Amino acid sequence: MKRSILVVSLLAYFLLASCKISDPTWAVPAITDPNGHFTASITGKVLSAYLVNSDGNYVLTVSSQSQGSVEFGLTNVPEGLYDLVVETEEGTCYQPNAVWVTKELKEVTLMHVTDTHIGVFTDRPAREYLMASVIIANSDPNVNLVVNTGDIADTSMPYQYQINKEVFSLLTKPLLVVPGNHDALGMRDFYSEIVGPRKWYREFDEFLFLAVDSGADGYISLDQAKWAYSILTTSKAKNKVVMFHHPLFAYVYDPKPHSFTANSWEELYDLLLSKPPNSRFPYIYTSWLQNEDALKTFIKGIYEGETTLTLSGHIHVDSYAEVKTTYGKAYFITTTTQGGPVREGDYHGFRIIRVKDRHVEAYGFGKPWERNASYSLEGVYSHYKFSDDVSAVTFKLVDPRLEKLLPQLILAVPSKGEGYGIYAPGAIATWKECTPGGCTYYAKFPAPKLNQVYVMAVYKEDDAEAPVIKVKTPTSISPYKPFQLRFEVTDSGWGVAEVKVKLSGVAQGEYVLYSQTKKYKLNLMPIRKNGILNVTISAMDFKGHLTQKSFQVKVGEVTQVATTTTTTSTITKEVPSAQTQVPVPLVAAAILLVIIAAFLLI
Repeated sequence: MKRSILVVSLLAYFLLASCKISDPTWAVPAITDPNGHFTASITGKVLSAYLVNSDGNYVLTVSSQSQGSVEFGLTNVPEGLYDLVVETEEGTCYQPNAVWVTKELKEVTLMHVTDTHIGVFTDRPAREYLMASVIIANSDPNVNLVVNTGDIADTSMPYQYQINKEVFSLLTKPLLVVPGNHDALGMRDFYSEIVGPRKWYREFDEFLFLAVDSGADGYISLDQAKWAYSILTTSKAKNKVVMFHHPLFAYVYDPKPHSFTANSWEELYDLLLSKPPNSRFPYIYTSWLQNEDALKTFIKGIYEGETTLTLSGHIHVDSYAEVKTTYGKAYFITTTTQGGPVREGDYHGFRIIRVKDRHVEAYGFGKPWERNASYSLEGVYSHYKFSDDVSAVTFKLVDPRLEKLLPQLILAVPSKGEGYGIYAPGAIATWKECTPGGCTYYAKFPAPKLNQVYVMAVYKEDDAEAPVIKVKTPTSISPYKPFQLRFEVTDSGWGVAEVKVKLSGVAQGEYVLYSQTKKYKLNLMPIRKNGILNVTISAMDFKGHLTQKSFQVKVGEVTQVATTTTTTSTITKEVPSAQTQVPVPLVAAAILLVIIAAFLLI
């Protein structure tokens, strides 16, 4: 139902929208300085335009416009990330997070994610890995940019791009996105309509960011290669970062780093087509060989343009290559998938990459050249729900190796406007930022503690009821046969955040379950002995109310009688945020000091 609403509303938007900003967008913002300028692609004659964020509105000057291309000028605009609002003869256009204003760009510390695959469900929905990444990026003060190298949708459906947009728009840092092969499916190009241009470049100060589209088949056209060559070889930027989905160096990982050298673009090309020891395949991802003229032109542009870093995805595993060139080192980095399928032994993850003065440092759980080099997203859990009545998000950190990235925790949720209550127990600050596109509410917490659930919600009506669990599972089963545990969970308030099942007795295990409806099921392998299976179902809503239902299932012939079902519910009381909460011991101490002072003055 929710998916149908998203699709219908999105199609209605396309039919009714009176004007459109196709560049810059929330996924490819313009980069400029406080008194700089940028070019935008807009339908309709522009009458006026301004930048807006929580700090204020800043009017733009229209320097020139012709055939849908408009050049805007800035005057004393403070540094920050801004929404772009444009008034045209046909109506008003709007793009969130579309302009990044900064005085200089000498160093970038970026979070690299790729292969988000919204629409896929592995051990949890891809959208929850996406939300966890956004929370980490917002909370890590060192990160000043997020890069996604494609396959942000799994089947190029509009609702998948809309989910990407609504979650990525919560970022407080700029985002740069390039399409993947899963973003090139279907007859209509929803990626270009909702996300932004398929190939683009941004040049500012010491950085050039350039993106090419390797398409559905994993290679680029000769025209696109010539375009990239021209930009790379004429740019004066010190640090050039090139992004594309299909990697040039693929599956390059080892306990020890590989040492490559190329003294010309021809040597780099030959290196890519050579084969690693004991391999039947070359280093390059072979789809690139479908257009060798374009590949040669592209490699020539990368080398002669003195490219510092290339970022890719597609293969759902970490890969890393350093190549010594005549201009220094060139780094070719591929990161594991953010939300798509993974092989046994791999995980969903991201890298943190620092770029400065043509030097690159990549950070994660392992060394950059190892197979499991990235930070793992399996070490955090985040659930969320966005609606007109309530928007809520939870976050739980379970892997201590991620603690160093989280000296603070910042949660964010969107709303249609103002007038909502805020629930964020334990927060040290809450605030909202409103623009023409709606409001985003934020909550800041101290560094998160392991295994503690942090919650933020904005709501129109409070949630006073705990979830309800109704078991549909038989009380006895036969051994040596597959078994399905079935039950329903409903919540009349803000909605169900998390459902867990714990088993003990003749079978053991703990499971986190997901469902887009009230119905849940857990498929279990055959239990190969008689006895009692103890089952505990836990359901927590976004307010933190917890319901647990425990019961027993007889497996085969047993003399022990199964106990009756027990249900317990815990209602969470409203806890004010830390900035408004005065601890009782401090109040008592203050009163005592007043009494002592009064006694001494007598």
